[in-house]
Amino acid sequence: GMSSFPPKVVNGQIQVSWVEQVNVGIVATLRGNLTPWWLFGACLSTYFAASQGMPRVPIDTPAMGFHITMAFLFVLGCVWNTYHTPDQGPTLRKIHRAVGWFTMATGFISIVTGYEYILAGRSSLGFSTAVLMMSIGAGQLIFQALGIWFSTGIRCVRGVMWKEMHMTSMTCCFYMGCVLIGFNWLPKMITGAMLPGRAQANWTFFSCILGMGFTRVAVAYNKRHMDLRDKLPPDLAARLEAIRSKSQLMKSGSGTSYPGSVARR
Repeated sequence: GMSSFPPKVVNGQIQVSWVEQVNVGIVATLRGNLTPWWLFGACLSTYFAASQGMPRVPIDTPAMGFHITMAFLFVLGCVWNTYHTPDQGPTLRKIHRAVGWFTMATGFISIVTGYEYILAGRSSLGFSTAVLMMSIGAGQLIFQALGIWFSTGIRCVRGVMWKEMHMTSMTCCFYMGCVLIGFNWLPKMITGAMLPGRAQANWTFFSCILGMGFTRVAVAYNKRHMDLRDKLPPDLAARLEAIRSKSQLMKSGSGTSYPGSVARR
């Protein structure tokens, strides 16, 4: 390949061709948090939104069409941001933040419009499915709020803990808010109709178990493999180390001999 040629040096600077820059960009884009459960969840939730939701946009009410569009954008944003995370470099970190804020906005809108559609009596969903959808909406709202809250504290002295909590909240948001719904609608995507009577209620309960299982596996994997280390300014890093040292001394019973001034600026 092109890497076998000696690099071109101009005025002491290595010149990289545009082809090589494109190749690096493609590799960086493809390299993400690729796992079997992410791939399955991404395909299931995207296919569900595209096949069961988007075809209704031009034929349903404007309010429902808006809800479906926002929900579809929310799914795409979650798929991207669970695959590309800030530990993958400064460029993808910036994209992650921009996509994250946009996705949170579409998520909040989809929750409000979805609740309005069901509570106004315009939905034809069965009781168990309607309850599941509203429960998922409530859970999504909570996880979104937590994810935003923890994202605001990532650069404070509690960086690592807040990163982990932000990751956990957003992972739950994807698997519980997107993938779980896809699980519940699998019968209709396969057969063209929901299961009859009690069978759909039973499948709804089982799909909740599947969604929670995928969430637990994904969170545990991310904790082991994501780089959640502090990337703080030197002064904050020093304060964090001082606080950690003080905490360890207090746990060992020698906290009273620790000079309190070390933990201050």
